[in-house]
Amino acid sequence: MTRQGKINRIKVYLAKRRGFCVSNFEQAQNVILERDGNFFFEVAQFGGAAVIKADRAILQWCKEKFGDKSGLEISDGDTLPMLQRKLHEHSEVIMGQDLYFAWLDEGIAVKKPEGVELEMYEKDKLHELYERTDKMFPHALDYDDRPEEFALVARKAEKIIGVATCYKCTIGLDVLADFRGLGLASYLAKEIALEIEKRGDVPVYITWSDNISSMRVALNAGFVPVGSWYCTEYRGS
Repeated sequence: MTRQGKINRIKVYLAKRRGFCVSNFEQAQNVILERDGNFFFEVAQFGGAAVIKADRAILQWCKEKFGDKSGLEISDGDTLPMLQRKLHEHSEVIMGQDLYFAWLDEGIAVKKPEGVELEMYEKDKLHELYERTDKMFPHALDYDDRPEEFALVARKAEKIIGVATCYKCTIGLDVLADFRGLGLASYLAKEIALEIEKRGDVPVYITWSDNISSMRVALNAGFVPVGSWYCTEYRGS
């Protein structure tokens, strides 16, 4: 698949995940819609026009303020503080920005840490991993709902020191604190990306914009940021 093909697949993924229409991202100007979900305000973009969903209380205001701006301007300069002030009037606040990464540099070399062995856990064996790790890897494994489809485990001297998982092509990743900073996270990220592609899907890496260490892991493994999404606090039941 081409680089643009991968980006388009992730665009479709974000649209489905967040309830946007893919065609909205192809418009020349920002698309501003009334919200239909659990967020008072949210915005997504892929480097061009932004797609905004807003509560009826600020919908017209958003159209007036953001209708003729570029997607980048919504998060830049005086615009973001202006948005925050408007949201404060309704007891809302921006909660943070998720960055979406596509695996575009597959040829990047990622060294396997010395003494590390990998083991694959398929869906029918994941219950053993949940029980064996006992909530040691919460950023990779959802120990309550257990939705992961498969997992790649890093062991050293029979001790599990890192876990990478896949759920609907999204990568989950966690490494024990004593083994961070050694390149293991990036190695796991690349290896599970390879596995996801072997299974016919496009790997997606998502991290919070302030999580610098996570972004460094993604970049070192060959991932490139392609899209973003941010919102106010979740108001669902």
